[in-house]
Amino acid sequence: RAQKPQKSHMITAYNSDNQMLLRKKKIVDPRAPNILKLPPHPIPVSWGRVIKPFVPEEEAVAAKEALPDCTQLTLPILDTDLTTLGTDFLAVYCNPPWAAPLNPDRGNVVVDQIATIPFQKLAPYGFVFMWVEKENLSAVCDAMLKKSFVYVENLTWVQQKPNNTIANSAAEYVCRSHRTMLMFRRDVRQFPEAKEVELRHQRNADCTLDVTCTTASGRRKVPEHVYKAMETLLPEAYAPGSRGRLLELWAEPGSDARRSGWTVVADGPATPETSLGKKKNKK
Repeated sequence: RAQKPQKSHMITAYNSDNQMLLRKKKIVDPRAPNILKLPPHPIPVSWGRVIKPFVPEEEAVAAKEALPDCTQLTLPILDTDLTTLGTDFLAVYCNPPWAAPLNPDRGNVVVDQIATIPFQKLAPYGFVFMWVEKENLSAVCDAMLKKSFVYVENLTWVQQKPNNTIANSAAEYVCRSHRTMLMFRRDVRQFPEAKEVELRHQRNADCTLDVTCTTASGRRKVPEHVYKAMETLLPEAYAPGSRGRLLELWAEPGSDARRSGWTVVADGPATPETSLGKKKNKK
């Protein structure tokens, strides 16, 4: 009769009687069942993802269109006076299609153009969340500092394939396997009023692993976890029945981008219904 394969590892246990740490050797049978205790519902994203029941596309679109307290616009973002959208936002979320070499989003936005956006007027005491590429990370921080927004934190999206392996896309120097969203806050040393913004401590991870999906416009779809993290951080940004104080720039066109409490702006030619004031050129 063949002997069972065994392996052992050392464990450290605390004995409360004599207040000592004990080290002992534990024999483990690798063929024995491994008991895994799952946390209660809802399961955190760090453990796994919940698969929603299938819903026909027509019903999903109708549900998105029916979401209340959402303003959806299509505007030429860099040529529009964005202050006409509001000047009391608590968060401005940006996902520019950067003009970086071999960028999967195939964009043409550069840091100098981002520097022309009046973040200091849109969110005078709030936050700016911005996706960056490795080529312009430092330059974006410098541009935001000139507007008195200081870097406070970042969120990382590790991109995966459907088989849970890391998705490596081409880049000029090293492969792209993740994206970084920088978080900037209005400098409280210069603007003490920014301290009055209520922040909610959250246990949402600042690193998320998710499969890379392509949107209808050909860009990488941002995970849902990112939006929940921003909304949890700023509990005063939206109350049901109000306009909401969350602004998204370079949103995806279509109903999929709609969220309650958000003003979502896609980049494109303005329609007569969504035309706003043009940006004034500085002399």
